Amino acid sequence: MISMNDKTSMESVIEDMNAIPPESSLKKKNYNLIKLNGIDIGVIDYIVNYPDEDAIYIGLFMIDG
Repeated sequence: MISMNDKTSMESVIEDMNAIPPESSLKKKNYNLIKLNGIDIGVIDYIVNYPDEDAIYIGLFMIDG
């Protein structure tokens, strides 16, 4: 899992992309780059319908300072 004190590696990104909470599935997980004018400025990781059917769980939301 990526934290603010870690340097991001490809291994940590892949691990984070495949991490899901209990009682969820990878089919419901979304892991996307956030772009502004064609430039990557952040990343968001979210799971739809978790923990309830009408909820969205945000696991990671980072924007470049």
